[in-house]
Amino acid sequence: MSLSMAYDIAKRPNTVRVWDSIRQELSDEIASVRALRLEQPLSWENGDPDAPQTIGRMSRPMQQMALSGLYDANRYASDSEARQAVLTAAAAAGMKLVEVQRRFLQGVWPGLASFYARYASHHRLPSLKRDWNNAIDYLRKNHGSRTGSNNARKSPTSQPNTQPLLGTPSNLDSSSEHRYLRSWRNALFLREPAYASSRSGLARRMVLRALGAAAHMTASRFVEFGDRSIAVATGLDHTTVGAHLRALRAENDPLVTLVERGRGTKGDLYMLTIPEGLRSAAEDLTWRKGKIHSLRPVFRELGLPAAFVYEALESTPGLTTTELVAQTRLSRTAVGESLEVLAAWNMISRNGARSWVIVATTSLQELAECFGVVEAVAAQLQRYRIERIVWREWLSKNVNTVAELLSPTDDYPWEAFEGPPDEWTLADMAFTRGV
Repeated sequence: MSLSMAYDIAKRPNTVRVWDSIRQELSDEIASVRALRLEQPLSWENGDPDAPQTIGRMSRPMQQMALSGLYDANRYASDSEARQAVLTAAAAAGMKLVEVQRRFLQGVWPGLASFYARYASHHRLPSLKRDWNNAIDYLRKNHGSRTGSNNARKSPTSQPNTQPLLGTPSNLDSSSEHRYLRSWRNALFLREPAYASSRSGLARRMVLRALGAAAHMTASRFVEFGDRSIAVATGLDHTTVGAHLRALRAENDPLVTLVERGRGTKGDLYMLTIPEGLRSAAEDLTWRKGKIHSLRPVFRELGLPAAFVYEALESTPGLTTTELVAQTRLSRTAVGESLEVLAAWNMISRNGARSWVIVATTSLQELAECFGVVEAVAAQLQRYRIERIVWREWLSKNVNTVAELLSPTDDYPWEAFEGPPDEWTLADMAFTRGV
């Protein structure tokens, strides 16, 4: 309708009698919506059946499916099989029905909720409970089987030998994850002034960059790289990385959230989050060009300020010193000294009287070799590999079951032995190359 008609209607609202009549006609629908919004307690009829003893956590593909509602049609023929796979993975990870219901109703898992959209609102929770019971029954029937072709991470609605394992890599909406991560990078850019240019602030900025680089590598906002992998990426000691991660996740409106603590040989599971206070601004900003880098080996020698200045010139060539100060959030003195160092090694050059550009012919890898940094990185990797072997050997001698291994008590020497994740080798290779 026209604006004048809408304005006229807004001036003459419905009477109370009309609203009462509408409420009476829609009473069933209103009651269902209130139930879905947790205005009524969750249903506990027939109790919550317990799954058999479980280990591990939900795989990233299952988490992505629960978040996005997207799945590989070659793996799951319908929404029914996809949602059953998500529920089975949740039960296998040790979750309870009420935990799944809360994620379902509160919008934490909108993808899972979308699988039930075809049902009337008052039928969705009963359907969820029915599927949950099917998942529990499936896990009980297959309890004790640990073969690769028959584990608890397969959909109970799938046919034998036709469904791939749920933990294998998939192409579940990786493009949307990369878009999310680019918005997260904008949030990081907006938050960086809070870290100033202190030594700890610069280190935390680099730790966040390393997490962002790891997230892009796996096409997921969920990052499970141990402290030692992040240490290789940032040039810091792994104990320092752990301290910075604890400080970052303790912030108000943090950029990273601890989803699950590391157990056994698995690292802590983090999720990159966009703070609510920065969400609208981060989404309105233009995405920053180029890759997000952790600390490339050459800058272990040249320093963190030089790394930030070089990154800014990679993203936006031709910046002046004043513009670099604003772009990097560093002091003018730090920027000036970094420019002198970079220019001395022919990594940048003047473009006219005031602006700077990258010298593309200068190889960062060759300079790293010249400085002896490559050997230092290799030594760090070797030390961490030895510590990983020691940690695995300690676990094999001091735990009796896989469940114990993944559920440590307070007596475990976590501070001394914090094992890197299983994908250690791939992560180290990628970080060493500066990806």
